[in-house]
Amino acid sequence: MRRDHVLFVGADDRVALLEPLLPAARFDVERTDRYEAGLQGLIARNPDVCLVAYHLDGWTALDFLRESRRLGSNVPVIFLARPCEVALDYESMALWGADWLDVT
Repeated sequence: MRRDHVLFVGADDRVALLEPLLPAARFDVERTDRYEAGLQGLIARNPDVCLVAYHLDGWTALDFLRESRRLGSNVPVIFLARPCEVALDYESMALWGADWLDVT
């Protein structure tokens, strides 16, 4: 059985809360808390999905999504954000952002 590869990007404690929800038997989970390392992992390993904390090293998940698309990645990116942070949701959809999870 193929295991799905999930990349978590962000130092937010809420990212850590989601990891136990992914059963180890089905998912390979990779985690980094740095923007640049996340982009490198996204491009080098082409995960099935990337979950990104909205705030990263002075960047945002939307910055991450923009740069991932500029680098040629089509991996679905899911923002881990509060509803007020998703005011840019329309722009993310235009950049093929997959979705966002309410982490309030």
